[in-house]
Amino acid sequence: MSARLTTRIWADDEGGYAAPLAAALLSLATGVVVAAILLVLQPVARVKALPKPAERGHGTVYLVEGNRDAGRLQTAPEKIQFLLRGQLVTFSEEDINALLEAAFAARAKKSSDGWATPGTPNVRIHEGVIQIAVEVKVECLGQKMRVQLQARGTLRERAEGWFFEPAEVMLGALPLERIPFAAGWVTANFLDPRRLHPDLATAWNRLGRVVVEGNLVKAALR
Repeated sequence: MSARLTTRIWADDEGGYAAPLAAALLSLATGVVVAAILLVLQPVARVKALPKPAERGHGTVYLVEGNRDAGRLQTAPEKIQFLLRGQLVTFSEEDINALLEAAFAARAKKSSDGWATPGTPNVRIHEGVIQIAVEVKVECLGQKMRVQLQARGTLRERAEGWFFEPAEVMLGALPLERIPFAAGWVTANFLDPRRLHPDLATAWNRLGRVVVEGNLVKAALR
């Protein structure tokens, strides 16, 4: 008798409980999405060096970009050729950024039909950690915006080759590594080294040895 009465009460009040619950869940989901969008669109402070902890703004995300050297535009491509000939080659962040600048200068002339277009990546190598930063142009619902993507990690060898494995991925001020599958998808689509330079992509699949030492990357082919 008690079980029947309980079942009847829940049946009679099903609509009364379901509607507020659905509204609460929808409100919660909307709040999470809005908060995530605000974090993604938060401006990133570009600095030459990280401020001391006591001087950092609350909630401010910083980006220390890698060095560029226009003179490396002539010498860096030669290192790729040395690499393809089987030599052990040492790359600095200036070398890598020169290669990226040359590659993306030609790519920028081509129009993109995608909703997200990455700009020229910037690489920084500091104390054995590789940082890749990319400004992404996003077009959504008729709105155009720019968001800053940055990731820090290292290179890892797997059965299928070498990959950039980030420990931290930030889109604006949103930490993507805390969201399941988000960091992996972004890394594969925007931070895969094989997408960064055509000649580098050819050599990348043949990499047999890669060592990150301090502010340098040493590489040799199989």
